[in-house]
Amino acid sequence: MLDWKSLLTRWSRELMKTDLAQQLDPAPESPDWLGFAPATDDEIADLENRLGVILPPSYKAFLRTSNGWRRTTYAIGRVRPATEVNWFRVEHERWADLYTEHGSSLADEEYYDYPDGAALGHRAEHMQSLIQISDLDDGVYLLNPEAVTPDGDWEAWFFANSVPGAERHPSFAHLMLHEYKTFANAEGMSASGDPLPDLPTSAPDVPRVPAERVRRNLAKAPSFESLIEQMRAAEAKARAQAVRTFFGKLKGRPQGERRPDLVQPLTALFYSSHDPYVRAVCVHAIIEFADDSTSPEPLFDALSDPDRDVVISGIYALHYFPDSRALPPQPLRWHAAARQASTCSWRRPSM
Repeated sequence: MLDWKSLLTRWSRELMKTDLAQQLDPAPESPDWLGFAPATDDEIADLENRLGVILPPSYKAFLRTSNGWRRTTYAIGRVRPATEVNWFRVEHERWADLYTEHGSSLADEEYYDYPDGAALGHRAEHMQSLIQISDLDDGVYLLNPEAVTPDGDWEAWFFANSVPGAERHPSFAHLMLHEYKTFANAEGMSASGDPLPDLPTSAPDVPRVPAERVRRNLAKAPSFESLIEQMRAAEAKARAQAVRTFFGKLKGRPQGERRPDLVQPLTALFYSSHDPYVRAVCVHAIIEFADDSTSPEPLFDALSDPDRDVVISGIYALHYFPDSRALPPQPLRWHAAARQASTCSWRRPSM
Protein backbone atom coordinates (compact mmCIF):
# COMPACT_ATOMS: atom_id res chain seq x y z
CA MET A 1 0.00 0.00 0.00
CA LEU A 2 1.31 3.44 -0.92
CA ASP A 3 2.08 5.80 1.97
CA TRP A 4 -0.05 8.68 0.72
CA LYS A 5 0.86 11.10 3.48
CA SER A 6 4.56 10.73 2.79
CA LEU A 7 4.25 11.00 -1.00
CA LEU A 8 1.87 13.97 -0.96
CA THR A 9 3.91 15.89 1.60
CA ARG A 10 7.04 15.39 -0.49
CA TRP A 11 5.16 16.43 -3.64
CA SER A 12 3.84 19.54 -1.90
CA ARG A 13 7.22 20.75 -0.68
CA GLU A 14 8.86 20.21 -4.06
CA LEU A 15 6.07 21.75 -6.14
CA MET A 16 6.07 24.88 -3.98
CA LYS A 17 9.66 25.51 -5.13
CA THR A 18 8.64 25.60 -8.81
CA ASP A 19 6.75 27.95 -11.13
CA LEU A 20 3.71 25.71 -10.69
CA ALA A 21 3.23 27.23 -7.25
CA GLN A 22 1.96 30.37 -8.98
CA GLN A 23 -0.87 28.34 -10.55
CA LEU A 24 -2.35 26.99 -7.31
CA ASP A 25 -5.97 27.98 -6.74
CA PRO A 26 -6.89 28.32 -3.97
CA ALA A 27 -3.49 29.00 -2.44
CA PRO A 28 -2.46 26.41 0.19
CA GLU A 29 -2.33 27.28 3.86
CA SER A 30 1.04 25.56 4.20
CA PRO A 31 3.86 24.83 1.72
CA ASP A 32 3.96 21.34 3.18
CA TRP A 33 0.43 20.43 2.07
CA LEU A 34 -1.33 21.09 -1.22
CA GLY A 35 -4.25 18.95 -0.15
CA PHE A 36 -7.28 19.36 2.03
CA ALA A 37 -8.81 17.74 5.09
CA PRO A 38 -9.37 13.96 4.79
CA ALA A 39 -12.70 12.74 3.46
CA THR A 40 -14.92 11.14 6.08
CA ASP A 41 -16.27 7.62 5.77
CA ASP A 42 -19.71 9.15 5.25
CA GLU A 43 -18.45 11.31 2.36
CA ILE A 44 -16.89 8.28 0.67
CA ALA A 45 -20.03 6.21 1.25
CA ASP A 46 -22.14 9.03 -0.23
CA LEU A 47 -19.92 9.04 -3.34
CA GLU A 48 -20.24 5.26 -3.75
CA ASN A 49 -24.01 5.49 -3.34
CA ARG A 50 -24.24 8.33 -5.85
CA LEU A 51 -22.17 6.47 -8.44
CA GLY A 52 -23.64 3.08 -7.59
CA VAL A 53 -20.27 1.35 -7.41
CA ILE A 54 -17.73 0.27 -4.77
CA LEU A 55 -14.61 2.41 -5.25
CA PRO A 56 -11.06 0.99 -5.42
CA PRO A 57 -9.04 0.80 -2.18
CA SER A 58 -6.06 2.89 -3.35
CA TYR A 59 -8.35 5.77 -4.34
CA LYS A 60 -10.30 5.58 -1.09
CA ALA A 61 -7.01 5.61 0.83
CA PHE A 62 -6.08 8.79 -1.04
CA LEU A 63 -9.42 10.43 -0.15
CA ARG A 64 -8.95 9.46 3.50
CA THR A 65 -5.62 11.32 3.35
CA SER A 66 -6.81 14.35 1.37
CA ASN A 67 -10.28 14.99 -0.05
CA GLY A 68 -9.00 16.29 -3.38
CA TRP A 69 -5.74 17.98 -4.34
CA ARG A 70 -4.54 21.16 -5.96
CA ARG A 71 -2.13 20.87 -8.89
CA THR A 72 -0.17 17.68 -9.64
CA THR A 73 1.62 18.53 -12.92
CA TYR A 74 1.42 21.08 -15.72
CA ALA A 75 -1.35 18.96 -17.26
CA ILE A 76 -3.67 18.54 -14.25
CA GLY A 77 -4.75 21.55 -12.19
CA ARG A 78 -7.00 19.86 -9.62
CA VAL A 79 -7.98 16.44 -8.33
CA ARG A 80 -11.61 16.77 -7.31
CA PRO A 81 -13.11 16.30 -3.87
CA ALA A 82 -15.55 13.42 -3.45
CA THR A 83 -18.62 15.64 -3.91
CA GLU A 84 -17.53 16.62 -7.44
CA VAL A 85 -16.49 13.23 -8.81
CA ASN A 86 -18.70 12.29 -11.76
CA TRP A 87 -19.15 9.95 -14.71
CA PHE A 88 -16.89 11.00 -17.59
CA ARG A 89 -19.70 10.40 -20.09
CA VAL A 90 -21.96 12.82 -18.20
CA GLU A 91 -19.54 15.75 -18.35
CA HIS A 92 -17.92 14.85 -21.68
CA GLU A 93 -20.61 13.00 -23.59
CA ARG A 94 -19.42 13.76 -27.11
CA TRP A 95 -15.76 13.02 -26.30
CA ALA A 96 -16.68 9.68 -24.75
CA ASP A 97 -18.85 8.82 -27.75
CA LEU A 98 -16.04 9.57 -30.21
CA TYR A 99 -13.66 7.18 -28.45
CA THR A 100 -16.38 4.53 -28.26
CA GLU A 101 -16.23 4.25 -32.04
CA HIS A 102 -12.81 2.59 -32.02
CA GLY A 103 -10.30 1.06 -29.63
CA SER A 104 -7.72 -1.63 -28.97
CA SER A 105 -8.35 -5.19 -30.08
CA LEU A 106 -5.36 -6.68 -28.23
CA ALA A 107 -5.89 -9.85 -26.25
CA ASP A 108 -6.06 -9.34 -22.48
CA GLU A 109 -2.60 -10.85 -21.98
CA GLU A 110 -1.13 -8.02 -24.08
CA TYR A 111 -3.60 -5.26 -23.23
CA TYR A 112 -3.06 -5.54 -19.46
CA ASP A 113 0.73 -5.67 -19.73
CA TYR A 114 2.12 -2.43 -18.27
CA PRO A 115 5.79 -2.08 -19.26
CA ASP A 116 7.44 0.51 -17.01
CA GLY A 117 4.14 0.87 -15.15
CA ALA A 118 1.96 2.16 -17.99
CA ALA A 119 0.31 1.06 -21.23
CA LEU A 120 -1.21 2.97 -24.14
CA GLY A 121 -4.51 2.42 -25.93
CA HIS A 122 -8.06 1.90 -24.72
CA ARG A 123 -10.97 -0.50 -24.99
CA ALA A 124 -13.87 1.16 -26.76
CA GLU A 125 -16.38 -0.70 -24.58
CA HIS A 126 -14.89 0.86 -21.43
CA MET A 127 -15.50 4.50 -22.43
CA GLN A 128 -19.07 4.71 -21.11
CA SER A 129 -18.07 3.43 -17.64
CA LEU A 130 -15.20 5.74 -16.75
CA ILE A 131 -15.31 7.92 -13.63
CA GLN A 132 -13.77 11.43 -13.78
CA ILE A 133 -11.81 12.34 -10.65
CA SER A 134 -10.01 15.49 -11.82
CA ASP A 135 -10.88 18.66 -13.66
CA LEU A 136 -10.08 18.68 -17.36
CA ASP A 137 -7.00 20.72 -18.21
CA ASP A 138 -4.44 19.40 -20.70
CA GLY A 139 -5.69 15.98 -19.69
CA VAL A 140 -7.91 14.30 -17.13
CA TYR A 141 -7.64 11.49 -14.54
CA LEU A 142 -10.14 8.65 -14.93
CA LEU A 143 -10.88 5.45 -13.03
CA ASN A 144 -11.98 2.37 -14.97
CA PRO A 145 -14.45 0.11 -13.15
CA GLU A 146 -14.36 -2.42 -16.01
CA ALA A 147 -10.79 -3.53 -15.22
CA VAL A 148 -10.62 -4.65 -11.57
CA THR A 149 -7.94 -6.97 -10.18
CA PRO A 150 -8.54 -9.56 -7.40
CA ASP A 151 -7.35 -7.08 -4.76
CA GLY A 152 -10.21 -4.75 -5.75
CA ASP A 153 -8.12 -2.03 -7.39
CA TRP A 154 -9.15 -0.47 -10.68
CA GLU A 155 -7.18 0.53 -13.71
CA ALA A 156 -6.53 4.33 -13.73
CA TRP A 157 -6.02 6.53 -16.79
CA PHE A 158 -4.43 9.77 -17.83
CA PHE A 159 -6.62 10.62 -20.81
CA ALA A 160 -5.99 13.33 -23.41
CA ASN A 161 -6.35 13.82 -27.14
CA SER A 162 -2.56 14.07 -27.27
CA VAL A 163 -2.24 10.49 -25.99
CA PRO A 164 -2.90 7.60 -28.41
CA GLY A 165 -6.09 6.36 -26.73
CA ALA A 166 -5.10 6.62 -23.08
CA GLU A 167 -2.14 6.20 -20.78
CA ARG A 168 -3.31 3.40 -18.49
CA HIS A 169 -1.94 2.34 -15.10
CA PRO A 170 -2.70 -0.73 -12.96
CA SER A 171 -4.26 1.37 -10.16
CA PHE A 172 -4.79 4.92 -8.95
CA ALA A 173 -1.72 4.55 -6.72
CA HIS A 174 0.37 3.56 -9.75
CA LEU A 175 -0.99 6.54 -11.70
CA MET A 176 -0.19 9.07 -8.99
CA LEU A 177 3.27 7.66 -8.37
CA HIS A 178 3.93 7.93 -12.11
CA GLU A 179 2.59 11.51 -12.14
CA TYR A 180 4.88 12.45 -9.27
CA LYS A 181 7.85 11.04 -11.17
CA THR A 182 6.77 12.98 -14.28
CA PHE A 183 6.65 16.17 -12.23
CA ALA A 184 9.95 15.49 -10.44
CA ASN A 185 11.81 14.63 -13.65
CA ALA A 186 10.48 17.76 -15.39
CA GLU A 187 11.68 19.89 -12.50
CA GLY A 188 15.05 18.14 -12.12
CA MET A 189 14.14 16.65 -8.73
CA SER A 190 14.39 12.98 -9.63
CA ALA A 191 17.33 12.40 -7.28
CA SER A 192 15.87 14.16 -4.24
CA GLY A 193 14.28 12.47 -1.24
CA ASP A 194 14.06 8.85 -0.20
CA PRO A 195 13.74 6.10 -2.84
CA LEU A 196 10.18 5.78 -4.17
CA PRO A 197 8.32 2.54 -3.52
CA ASP A 198 7.87 -0.20 -6.10
CA LEU A 199 4.18 -1.06 -6.19
CA PRO A 200 3.19 -4.64 -7.04
CA THR A 201 1.35 -5.16 -10.32
CA SER A 202 -0.95 -8.04 -11.19
CA ALA A 203 0.27 -10.20 -14.05
CA PRO A 204 -1.30 -9.58 -17.48
CA ASP A 205 -3.02 -12.98 -17.44
CA VAL A 206 -4.80 -12.27 -14.13
CA PRO A 207 -8.48 -11.84 -15.05
CA ARG A 208 -9.89 -8.30 -14.88
CA VAL A 209 -13.55 -8.11 -13.89
CA PRO A 210 -16.12 -5.29 -13.52
CA ALA A 211 -16.33 -3.50 -10.18
CA GLU A 212 -18.97 -4.42 -7.64
CA ARG A 213 -22.13 -2.42 -8.30
CA VAL A 214 -24.44 -0.99 -5.69
CA ARG A 215 -27.06 -0.55 -8.40
CA ARG A 216 -27.25 -1.11 -12.14
CA ASN A 217 -29.02 1.99 -13.42
CA LEU A 218 -26.34 4.43 -14.60
CA ALA A 219 -26.66 8.18 -14.83
CA LYS A 220 -27.29 9.65 -18.28
CA ALA A 221 -25.83 12.81 -19.72
CA PRO A 222 -28.23 15.75 -19.28
CA SER A 223 -29.63 17.54 -22.32
CA PHE A 224 -28.47 20.98 -23.44
CA GLU A 225 -31.92 22.32 -22.57
CA SER A 226 -31.75 21.09 -18.98
CA LEU A 227 -28.22 22.47 -18.56
CA ILE A 228 -29.34 25.90 -19.74
CA GLU A 229 -31.94 25.85 -16.97
CA GLN A 230 -29.36 24.67 -14.42
CA MET A 231 -27.10 27.59 -15.36
CA ARG A 232 -29.88 29.89 -14.11
CA ALA A 233 -29.59 28.42 -10.60
CA ALA A 234 -29.15 30.79 -7.67
CA GLU A 235 -26.43 28.61 -6.12
CA ALA A 236 -22.94 29.23 -7.53
CA LYS A 237 -21.87 25.61 -7.09
CA ALA A 238 -24.84 24.35 -9.13
CA ARG A 239 -24.07 26.84 -11.90
CA ALA A 240 -20.38 25.82 -11.92
CA GLN A 241 -21.33 22.14 -12.28
CA ALA A 242 -23.71 22.97 -15.15
CA VAL A 243 -21.02 25.07 -16.88
CA ARG A 244 -18.47 22.22 -16.66
CA THR A 245 -20.96 19.74 -18.05
CA PHE A 246 -22.06 22.09 -20.83
CA PHE A 247 -18.45 22.67 -21.91
CA GLY A 248 -17.92 18.91 -21.83
CA LYS A 249 -20.88 18.31 -24.14
CA LEU A 250 -19.51 20.93 -26.54
CA LYS A 251 -16.13 19.18 -26.75
CA GLY A 252 -15.83 17.40 -30.08
CA ARG A 253 -18.88 19.14 -31.58
CA PRO A 254 -17.31 20.82 -34.65
CA GLN A 255 -18.68 17.87 -36.63
CA GLY A 256 -21.97 17.85 -34.71
CA GLU A 257 -25.33 19.08 -35.88
CA ARG A 258 -26.23 22.74 -35.56
CA ARG A 259 -28.88 23.64 -32.99
CA PRO A 260 -30.24 27.08 -34.01
CA ASP A 261 -33.23 26.46 -31.73
CA LEU A 262 -30.90 26.92 -28.75
CA VAL A 263 -29.55 30.31 -29.82
CA GLN A 264 -32.51 32.27 -28.42
CA PRO A 265 -32.46 30.73 -24.89
CA LEU A 266 -28.66 31.05 -24.80
CA THR A 267 -28.91 34.69 -25.87
CA ALA A 268 -31.47 35.38 -23.14
CA LEU A 269 -29.23 33.65 -20.59
CA PHE A 270 -26.18 35.65 -21.74
CA TYR A 271 -27.92 38.97 -21.14
CA SER A 272 -29.59 37.98 -17.86
CA SER A 273 -26.79 36.13 -16.04
CA HIS A 274 -24.50 37.89 -13.55
CA ASP A 275 -22.13 34.87 -13.65
CA PRO A 276 -19.23 35.47 -16.10
CA TYR A 277 -18.64 31.74 -16.54
CA VAL A 278 -22.24 31.31 -17.65
CA ARG A 279 -21.89 34.20 -20.11
CA ALA A 280 -18.65 32.71 -21.47
CA VAL A 281 -20.19 29.28 -22.08
CA CYS A 282 -23.16 30.96 -23.80
CA VAL A 283 -20.78 32.58 -26.29
CA HIS A 284 -18.97 29.29 -26.97
CA ALA A 285 -22.26 27.44 -27.38
CA ILE A 286 -23.70 29.99 -29.79
CA ILE A 287 -20.59 29.58 -31.97
CA GLU A 288 -21.36 25.86 -32.24
CA PHE A 289 -25.14 26.10 -32.60
CA ALA A 290 -25.89 29.18 -34.73
CA ASP A 291 -26.39 28.98 -38.47
CA ASP A 292 -23.66 30.47 -40.65
CA SER A 293 -25.45 33.74 -41.19
CA THR A 294 -25.58 37.02 -39.30
CA SER A 295 -23.43 37.14 -36.17
CA PRO A 296 -25.68 36.78 -33.08
CA GLU A 297 -25.50 39.88 -30.87
CA PRO A 298 -23.88 38.19 -27.81
CA LEU A 299 -20.81 37.34 -29.92
CA PHE A 300 -20.15 41.04 -30.45
CA ASP A 301 -21.33 42.33 -27.09
CA ALA A 302 -19.01 39.87 -25.34
CA LEU A 303 -16.13 42.12 -26.44
CA SER A 304 -17.22 44.86 -24.05
CA ASP A 305 -18.05 42.52 -21.16
CA PRO A 306 -16.48 43.48 -17.80
CA ASP A 307 -15.02 39.97 -17.39
CA ARG A 308 -11.81 38.90 -19.07
CA ASP A 309 -12.90 35.38 -19.95
CA VAL A 310 -16.09 36.56 -21.64
CA VAL A 311 -14.05 39.07 -23.68
CA ILE A 312 -11.68 36.32 -24.79
CA SER A 313 -14.67 34.17 -25.77
CA GLY A 314 -15.94 37.06 -27.90
CA ILE A 315 -12.55 37.50 -29.58
CA TYR A 316 -12.49 33.77 -30.30
CA ALA A 317 -16.00 34.01 -31.78
CA LEU A 318 -14.85 36.55 -34.38
CA HIS A 319 -12.90 33.79 -36.10
CA TYR A 320 -16.19 32.05 -36.90
CA PHE A 321 -18.53 35.04 -37.16
CA PRO A 322 -16.53 38.08 -38.34
CA ASP A 323 -18.31 41.32 -37.42
CA SER A 324 -17.42 44.56 -39.15
CA ARG A 325 -18.14 46.49 -35.97
CA ALA A 326 -15.19 44.77 -34.31
CA LEU A 327 -12.79 45.11 -37.24
CA PRO A 328 -11.30 48.06 -39.17
CA PRO A 329 -12.34 50.78 -39.71
CA GLN A 330 -13.43 50.61 -36.02
CA PRO A 331 -10.52 48.85 -34.31
CA LEU A 332 -10.48 50.84 -31.07
CA ARG A 333 -13.27 48.99 -29.28
CA TRP A 334 -11.75 45.61 -30.17
CA HIS A 335 -8.31 46.73 -28.98
CA ALA A 336 -9.75 48.11 -25.75
CA ALA A 337 -11.39 44.75 -25.09
CA ALA A 338 -8.11 42.97 -25.77
CA ARG A 339 -6.26 45.27 -23.38
CA GLN A 340 -8.91 44.62 -20.74
CA ALA A 341 -8.46 40.87 -21.21
CA SER A 342 -4.71 41.15 -20.69
CA THR A 343 -5.03 43.00 -17.38
CA CYS A 344 -7.69 40.87 -15.65
CA SER A 345 -6.83 37.86 -13.51
CA TRP A 346 -8.29 34.38 -13.81
CA ARG A 347 -10.81 33.34 -11.18
CA ARG A 348 -12.05 29.81 -10.57
CA PRO A 349 -15.83 29.47 -10.18
CA SER A 350 -16.90 29.29 -6.55
CA MET A 351 -17.41 25.64 -5.55
